[in-house]
Amino acid sequence: VTKFAFATRVGHSPTNPHKVNQDSFILAPNILNIQSMHYFGVWDGHGQNGKDVSSLVKQQLPSYLEEYLYSTNLNVKEALKKSFLDCNKELMNNGKFDVYLSGTTCWTALFYGDHMFWANSGDSRAIIVGKTEDTNELIVKSASRDHKPNETDEAKRILKVGGRIEAFNDYDGKPIGPLRVWLK
Repeated sequence: VTKFAFATRVGHSPTNPHKVNQDSFILAPNILNIQSMHYFGVWDGHGQNGKDVSSLVKQQLPSYLEEYLYSTNLNVKEALKKSFLDCNKELMNNGKFDVYLSGTTCWTALFYGDHMFWANSGDSRAIIVGKTEDTNELIVKSASRDHKPNETDEAKRILKVGGRIEAFNDYDGKPIGPLRVWLK
């Protein structure tokens, strides 16, 4: 890893043109004091307390990851899974703010030597950009699969737990914007 950057932007809300950007990010090179281990992530908060949710996850997820990387003898896949699950438990029991109608998407990448591992939840997107050796043309590949409500498996999961999927409606009742997840 020689260069890294991030970009975020405020999501679309037709009823709130002055919506606050609820994104958080982390750029953490050399975690566990290992020169070839770097952790990056972006969180996109949603709902009334979305900024609080994304901020808490940004603060806690890297700590869990470091703890599990150490305790699993650098088993990255196991450490990523455990850190996501424990961070979610902490979030649900935080006692500082309500998460009933708030949350965050999450995309993280762990670079370890010549390997890249990523874990995501929700629809925060990551891409990998490179160049071909022979023609020097740019190559863009998706580094994650979005968990969007218009995906068949996501829609089934959302409906199974009692959710509802639809877009915002304008003043005439016509749908606008992307599909979103709502209470039944």
